[in-house]
Amino acid sequence: MSFFDKGILWFVMLSFSVLIISVGMLLSADTSTDNALKEATKQSMYAGVEKGCLRVDENLVLNEEVVKTTFLSRYQELTDYEEGTTDLYIHNLNEYAPMLATESYQTVTTPFMRFINGLTHSTNTDQNSVRSFEVAVFEATSLVKPSTAENRLDVGSSNEVDNFQCK
Repeated sequence: MSFFDKGILWFVMLSFSVLIISVGMLLSADTSTDNALKEATKQSMYAGVEKGCLRVDENLVLNEEVVKTTFLSRYQELTDYEEGTTDLYIHNLNEYAPMLATESYQTVTTPFMRFINGLTHSTNTDQNSVRSFEVAVFEATSLVKPSTAENRLDVGSSNEVDNFQCK
């Protein structure tokens, strides 16, 4: 094997190693962003429920300011990937039909793109983006309130207990 062949082999091995490291970085950023966005969205929805309206009117109503501040603080606490920049968007926040739609873009600088741009002397960006989207909705499963006579459970009847579903 000549010196030239060994050089090509080392170059291919180095390129493949840099590619594997870059894919690992992207997967790590994607997993961290996705998990943090899901948990932050759900926890901010639970924190934003107006418990007074829930007790008195039996309606779910969200406090928008509590949801927004909780979402931002929880996302910062839950994200593991600190490199790059993160853009968070709250697309839809409904107060009376409780729904929250959030989106996150994480830009990651990968060694593979930097390596390729260095070889080609290109001025293209060496950043990749990871996108996550989450929608959380609180919805009623039935319109019958549990205090009606039909839905009350009789302790002596096992048939009614088996048919009762809590969702």
